[in-house]
Amino acid sequence: MNKLTNTQPLAQWSSDSAAQLSFEIKQAQQQTLWLSIYFPKLALYNEHAQKTRLTQLATWAEQFTSRVSLHPPQALLLEIGSSLTLFGGLDVLLTRIKTNLAQQWQHVFTLSVTPTPLASFLLASSGQTVVVKQKQAL
Repeated sequence: MNKLTNTQPLAQWSSDSAAQLSFEIKQAQQQTLWLSIYFPKLALYNEHAQKTRLTQLATWAEQFTSRVSLHPPQALLLEIGSSLTLFGGLDVLLTRIKTNLAQQWQHVFTLSVTPTPLASFLLASSGQTVVVKQKQAL
């Protein structure tokens, strides 16, 4: 009861509510980072083989994030900002992706990370491996 107005509070904070709010704030503060993985040699495949391999690679990439987009015929886009804590940071995640691509898939690739999907794609598809964490640095 509020002593000043003699009324009951409309809502009370429970520890569950506070935890949920804290979780939502942390999610909002997470940095959005897009990883583009460009596979130049997929251009040598026929159209059906390109689609099949890109779909296989997208399925593989879902172990790192649920936000995977195909950018046919030669690229994938992954939103990885939300996965950084889970995988121990950007460097660890990129090392894991690079190692797995080289060993399991044996593909030539370039990758770029930026705060926007378009910048990541343009940099990776131009053959540049770049990591830019802040939009202002683009």
